[in-house]
Amino acid sequence: MDLKKKYNSKIVCSSYDESRIPGVDVKKSDGDRFSLGETDFKIIHIPGHTLGHIAFYSEKTNVIFVGDTLFSLGCGRIFEGTFEQMFASLEKIKNLSKNAMVYCGHEYTNKNGQFCISIDKENTKLIDKIEDAKSKTQKKLPTIPTTLGEEIETNIFFRCDNKKIKSNLKMDNASKLEVFTKLRNLKDKF
Repeated sequence: MDLKKKYNSKIVCSSYDESRIPGVDVKKSDGDRFSLGETDFKIIHIPGHTLGHIAFYSEKTNVIFVGDTLFSLGCGRIFEGTFEQMFASLEKIKNLSKNAMVYCGHEYTNKNGQFCISIDKENTKLIDKIEDAKSKTQKKLPTIPTTLGEEIETNIFFRCDNKKIKSNLKMDNASKLEVFTKLRNLKDKF
């Protein structure tokens, strides 16, 4: 509340979480609009990590702020939601513009890359992304933002229908949701 008062700012949150966040000024739900300066955002409800998680997507500027649902080469842990909710949320994001710049809540690219490559060893685009992330980290540069298109090609949580990934998991006939659930459980122990 001190920061809110000091900077005369407003607290914007998910209407699904309004009772959990003190001092809320603006509540937003799936499909609502929100403007910050001259940028207009569409709110996308993306539960899984938490039940009230929302993303801010600007079609005009081709930017999405995803919080802890999607990371570069990974996705968030499932704390309050279900595997089904997280998978559906990732599918929502996956259907946006492939050129969208993705801003996530944490910089886990290198660790996530280690997990992805342990299962998707032959993905040359993944190998290149991992090398690029290592190079950026050595130069003390951020690995974020990434693009949605790049994530679709390299992030195994977006590639649950890939035959090689399914084969490596010994899940050739499994559904995408079953593969996603297996991957998320493996990542939790990685």
